Amino acid sequence: MVSQRRKHENYRPSISNNNVINPPGDSRAFQSEDNMKIRPNDNFVSSHRTGSISGYESWQIQKILGFAPNVEDDPDKVVHSWRFTVDGYDAAIWDYKGSHHIKRWSIYDPHNILGNLFVIDNPNRG
Repeated sequence: MVSQRRKHENYRPSISNNNVINPPGDSRAFQSEDNMKIRPNDNFVSSHRTGSISGYESWQIQKILGFAPNVEDDPDKVVHSWRFTVDGYDAAIWDYKGSHHIKRWSIYDPHNILGNLFVIDNPNRG
């Protein structure tokens, strides 16, 4: 559940240099400041838009997730694309047709877990 503080429209997660932790035996796993395990995931096949986030630059998303965009997508439509798991749940963030220029990102978040890391504009209600 997203705390009231995180639901506030002006809240932005802090971005610090201390959110990267490399657990033994897994150099690709990261721990968020809220102790959520974030891991790049190149295995899940497809995603669809379940919501959006706005107000973030690509470097801020990269800093929060702990890794650079990790998916090669259609270069005519998508410049930045991340696929990952958060505490074992699949999630994705990508720009679409230049939306990164206006700091608008599509998300795949069927388990509503990204609200713990980002301010979500249109969460999936179904």
